[in-house]
Amino acid sequence: MKNFIIISLLLLISWRSFSQDERLVAPLFRNKMELYNDKAFADFNVAEKKNWIATGLKLNVDLDGDGKFEKIFFKKVDGEDFFVVAKEDGSVSFEQKLDKLGEGSYLYKVQLKTISPKLNTIVLHYYEGFSKYTEFWGTARIYLLTYKRDDFNERYFYKGPSVFVEHESHTKNYFKELYKIDFEDLNNDQIKELSLVKENWKKTWYYAEQGIWKHP
Repeated sequence: MKNFIIISLLLLISWRSFSQDERLVAPLFRNKMELYNDKAFADFNVAEKKNWIATGLKLNVDLDGDGKFEKIFFKKVDGEDFFVVAKEDGSVSFEQKLDKLGEGSYLYKVQLKTISPKLNTIVLHYYEGFSKYTEFWGTARIYLLTYKRDDFNERYFYKGPSVFVEHESHTKNYFKELYKIDFEDLNNDQIKELSLVKENWKKTWYYAEQGIWKHP
């Protein structure tokens, strides 16, 4: 069976390239061989991003330009996974359960994208876990938290498409698919579309208000 570390390396490659309107918050990796604990978070590679501050296990960022720094973090509670945004005083302003599918689930990348003059989208890259009964399956997908650039209280959460799949059959036949995501204004309406891209293949979703992304 393919070593789980290979999955992390493949996913690591996917975040090394990002456009000017994107700010990398942090790659959140952990060793699957370790029992889960807070110290498992690592690689807060944001020292050069002056408007992003990593303190301990939380990322502090002013999401809507009001001068107050929200805290962004990932947590596990009773075996379930959650993405959390807390206010500057520590009170939770947003908490969303992520749909875990198997062992080893974790949030491995967070991005902030500006998709229009009025909207930002936080993109969560989430490894949903793996199963290994008669066959091995592992998957990752993105979630999108879209909000008004000047008001984080007006926000919408959307479960996005799968961006990674790995499978090994009981006969040891193996395949994997890893898709790049891209945001681009394809129809010149000042709102960027979301595309999944792999070689000569592309699938596109457009933003249809109130956090919904639709595939034509």
